[in-house]
Formats: sequence, C-alpha cells, structure tokens
Amino acid sequence: MTKISQTDPSKPQYHVRLRRQDAAPCALLPGNPARVDLILSLLSNPRKISSNREFLVGKGNYRGLELLVVSTGIGSPAAAIALEELANVGVRCAVRVGTTASIDESMEVGSVIIPVAAVRNEGTSSAYAPPSFPAIPDPALLGLLISSSSSVATKTGVKVHVGLVSTDDAFYAEDEEVISGLRRLKVTNLDMESSALFVVGWLKGIAVASVLAVNGNLAKGEPFVEEEAIAAAEKAAAQIALSGARLFVSRRSTFLSEEPTSAPR
Repeated sequence: MTKISQTDPSKPQYHVRLRRQDAAPCALLPGNPARVDLILSLLSNPRKISSNREFLVGKGNYRGLELLVVSTGIGSPAAAIALEELANVGVRCAVRVGTTASIDESMEVGSVIIPVAAVRNEGTSSAYAPPSFPAIPDPALLGLLISSSSSVATKTGVKVHVGLVSTDDAFYAEDEEVISGLRRLKVTNLDMESSALFVVGWLKGIAVASVLAVNGNLAKGEPFVEEEAIAAAEKAAAQIALSGARLFVSRRSTFLSEEPTSAPR
C-alpha cells in the first residue's frame, strides 16, 4: 500500500510543513494554536516557523534543549497526522500539553492531570492497532514528567494529579450514562487526543506522554471555562512538559540518535 503522505524528510511534510533540517529531538503538542504562544514564552530564542491549517509550529530552546511546539487542533485524527509527520523528520519524543475535563470530584478545575494510561474511546487508533492493544505513555518519559511535577507544583501552587484518561471523539455526546460508566472503571478525566498519540507513538518508536490542565469538572457540574481562567494550570502543564522532556533527552541520547524504525522497548 502506497502512503499518500510526504515521507521524504528533505521535503516539507504535507501538513506541518517541516523538513528534517527544521526538526528537534522533542516536540510539545498543544491542541489550541493559541497555546503555542504560551509555550514559546517559556523558551529562549522563540520563533514561529510555519503555519498551515491547525498546525502552527514554533521552535525555541529550553535550558539547552532545542524543541518544537506544534499545535494539533481538536481531536485524534489531526494529532496522529502531526505525530506521523514529526516522526518522518526525526522527532523522537513528544508531550501533549492540552486541556481535559475531570470526572473525578477531587480533581478540580485549575489543576493538572498526568495520565498513566488511556482508554481508547476514539476511532483513530483502531486504524493502527486492534482494540486489545493498550494505549500507554512511554514509561521513562512518564516517570520524568511525574518527578518534575513536584517542584512545579511547589513553585506555582497548582495541584498535580495522576489519572486514567478516556480519549473520546464526540465532545457533546458524553452524557451522564457515559460518564457514570467511566467513573465505575476509575477513569478520572476525558480528552480527545491522548490515546491515539500513545498508540501511534509506541508503534512509530516515539516516546509520547500527556500533561493536561483541567478546564471543567463534569462530576461536580462545573462547566468548561475559558483558557484565561486556567492560565496558571496551562503554564504549569507546559513547565512540567518542558522539564520532563529535557531530562528525558539528556538521559536517552543514544536512543534519540537512532532512526525511528520501531518501538524502542
């Protein structure tokens, strides 16, 4: 089967418009293009290098680590496209920096959740793997994000939780019956990208994890809030992602120099 995407790393990828020479070891993946500006503000030498559809791409340096910031828009299909094309140009780790709805009363609006696994309630990952295939973040990257979160929480006052996210396709179809069923399974929160990113990352040999700012609590009936209301949580999520990514790259230099042909497990 011939792939229709541009896989030649010397040429611009069809959607994110990056070439091998534009790449960096790691990428942060916000959903909202506006969040690219927030993350770039935390970097030295920040600049925007491409914009196409929902994919706004920036680049900068965090304490010696050069990295990309790539928005993916809403949902798993676009997130998977971004990760596929980043893999083509040599990116070897990626952290989703997004928002999430909590369905756990203890995980309040304005806090941060780091998923330790994801329920595959989206359709994109089924194109890559059967339903029994797990959706988990890279264990080493996950551990470094969790360890990095302690100092960020202390400095910012933002509470950080670990949880189990359900990644869904239909934003407005998550009714009380759906939410109650997920809560019985100890699922803590909902998003629209993480499980697909975990599956695609595993299969492509890219270390992937997520750090999510809570912008609504469905268990408590708290509606979604605008991004300005959770700015501290979004910034804390970005800081955790940056710190964890930097540690990961510094400790996995051999892995990051290899070609991404298969999952490095």
